[in-house]
Amino acid sequence: VSDNTTIKWENKESLYCLHIQQDAYADSPREWDEVTTMACWHRHYRLGDSLADKSPEDFWRRLVSEHIPQEKLVKFALEGKIQNIRIAENEEDSSRYDIFETCSVLDHAPEEYLEYECVPEDMIAEYLNEMLDIKQCVQLMEPYAEWMPLWLYDHSGISISCGERVYPYNDRWDSGQVGWIVAPKGKIIHEFQVGENSWREKAIEVMKCDVELYDYYIRGETYCYTLYAASNPDSGKDIYWEEVDSCCGYYGSGIEENGMMDIGYGFAEAIKAGTYTEGTAEMVVSYTYKF
Repeated sequence: VSDNTTIKWENKESLYCLHIQQDAYADSPREWDEVTTMACWHRHYRLGDSLADKSPEDFWRRLVSEHIPQEKLVKFALEGKIQNIRIAENEEDSSRYDIFETCSVLDHAPEEYLEYECVPEDMIAEYLNEMLDIKQCVQLMEPYAEWMPLWLYDHSGISISCGERVYPYNDRWDSGQVGWIVAPKGKIIHEFQVGENSWREKAIEVMKCDVELYDYYIRGETYCYTLYAASNPDSGKDIYWEEVDSCCGYYGSGIEENGMMDIGYGFAEAIKAGTYTEGTAEMVVSYTYKF
């Protein structure tokens, strides 16, 4: 369906007309999603969830601090489980630590650099969190959440999608990564009552559904309907239509997928049987003068 689509059918000797219109005031699905987080950064569009994080690095560092206890983060670093970060006892004070980072400067081969010296043990986690880049955060978050990159296609309108962590488009000029959608393990298990062995599959399913719904929203594929019944279908005169029902909040143009088939009045039966007529509503404006 599209804006101003009409569908007419008969049910129990009554004639109905469903007028479908674009819902220009539909709510963003992100306003009522409490399971996944959609984090986006774009120069021209406000997309995804409303977050306080000023950069992608801030977002991922916050996830680490929220899901990984400080003592566990320090333990990972001491055991060498954080890529390119090493912690060693300070040579002059064994109660304090030095934090090293391996990185490349310009075109030179990777080298290890001393980032922080004589750090108290209870401050290590704070320093580590400031050092973490996105790749390191993703590595640390792997046991605690599932995530997928978000790709934006921007050409005569915008469209968003998520992929299996791979680039989905052949157009490098009008598309690119705009952020991530993240599904925490704890929320997935709690909300959908799944086990330890199947939570990742469920997380991916939920994220794909959330992105598809949000894509409908940003593309303007949001619809409402008004249902009319003919009060004089057999009078031989112009039919007078009386409003009997209305509803909004349908996302996507497929009436079977978006739930509009369930309105009742024999609508679903008529669609399945093909006993309906489809058309387009035309607005007619009348003027009345009083002198």
